[in-house]
Amino acid sequence: MQSGANEPKEQQSREIQLFSPTKYSKITKKDSIWNNQSLRDLRVLRGGTYIVKHFDLFYQEAMYKKYLWIALFISTIFSAGQCFGQEGKESWISTTDNFLSELELMQGSKEDFTPDTYYAPGGIVCVVIEGEIKFCRPFGYSSAHNIEELIEKPADRFDPSLGVPVKENSLFRLGSTSKMFVGLALAMCKDQGLVHYDDTISKYIDELLDTEAGDTTLKQLFTHSGGLPPLHKPGLRERDDEVTNATMAEIISSVAAISPDSSKIDQFSYSDVGVLLLAEAVSRVQEFTYEAFVRNEILTPLGMTHTYFHTSQIDRSLKTTGYFPNFTPAIDPDLQGYAPVGGMYSTGPDMAKLMSLFQKALNGKEQQALPIKPEVIQDLTSVFLKEDQHAMGVSIDIGYRNGRTMIGHNGRINGYASYFTFAKEAEIGLVFLANGGFPLGRTSAPEFFNRLLRIKSPEAF
Repeated sequence: MQSGANEPKEQQSREIQLFSPTKYSKITKKDSIWNNQSLRDLRVLRGGTYIVKHFDLFYQEAMYKKYLWIALFISTIFSAGQCFGQEGKESWISTTDNFLSELELMQGSKEDFTPDTYYAPGGIVCVVIEGEIKFCRPFGYSSAHNIEELIEKPADRFDPSLGVPVKENSLFRLGSTSKMFVGLALAMCKDQGLVHYDDTISKYIDELLDTEAGDTTLKQLFTHSGGLPPLHKPGLRERDDEVTNATMAEIISSVAAISPDSSKIDQFSYSDVGVLLLAEAVSRVQEFTYEAFVRNEILTPLGMTHTYFHTSQIDRSLKTTGYFPNFTPAIDPDLQGYAPVGGMYSTGPDMAKLMSLFQKALNGKEQQALPIKPEVIQDLTSVFLKEDQHAMGVSIDIGYRNGRTMIGHNGRINGYASYFTFAKEAEIGLVFLANGGFPLGRTSAPEFFNRLLRIKSPEAF
């Protein structure tokens, strides 16, 4: 039910666009006057947008002009003051505004594209601090009428003649960020005493008994150190029909014929199919399929109501269009057997809920019971393989930079990219989803994340 739905029209909440130090927008209600009750009821929303409840109305242009300076003053105080207690640095919101005002949606023509080029018509960023979801900011275009018209367009401006806007509940494909759910499900199974990380995978998947691949341990699989190839057959690509249409039974049959590369045993070598076997192991030890287990035990308790495994499950009106670097809409097949490790869809706010859980479980400050036991998250993010500045938890990446522990996972698939990273000690996290097929972790996402980190720990830069 909407707040104020039964109040007289003149008493209902009204949204007013104020002046902001980082973004100029006109006051949309010229008949407002501010009083003490108005100031007490002021609530900051996003980027210079505020709601004032229960204020009197005057229908005179003179009063609008008279009180305009008050709007400017209050907006400045709130924008500057959101980061008081953080050594006077920029607020999370103004930092986001500044970043998006500088970001170009399409940084050059397709002839100029490189893996380090930011390339996406739209996206969403969510900032999570100390377990609290501060805000989610959608930007750009869910789909474009002509993608080439967006070259060098600023991310903080939207032109309805160029396409459909990204919204907070817009759906993006996660790609390999889906693998975090496999790791979390496996850690929950371990907590229940149903699996042991040093067991071989053949203990849980009978079809792999007496095979070389079956001797790979669960720990080797979730740390990508079992010597398995990226997919179930050497030479396959993620967009091949044999990958997108493969069933789990077909994948397991192919894996049974694989001889792991002995030169890669106990060394990091990325393998989608290795993590996929873990998802199947979860299915074998639980009463549900892997997807049903994740839905019942992870997504539903966290309130992640807009996260899905298959294209057939989603509301297509909310789905963004993914784009390849050649400026064409991406083919977006419904993955079958490989859905657990690359096919999931989600929204910025849903993924921010998962990040909030991780931060709360690791900081030990939460007084109320969490939907998933903190011990499970601590196990998930423990180091099981370390090479230089990179380590692996349970199907989750761990990195070390400037004395910080960085935890998360990135993903890319068929015209989509995702970035899910938080600094453990600083308790600052960023979810960044985009509908462009490029590695976000090599472009603008790390730069934005560094800006957020500077707010809380400027001495580290």
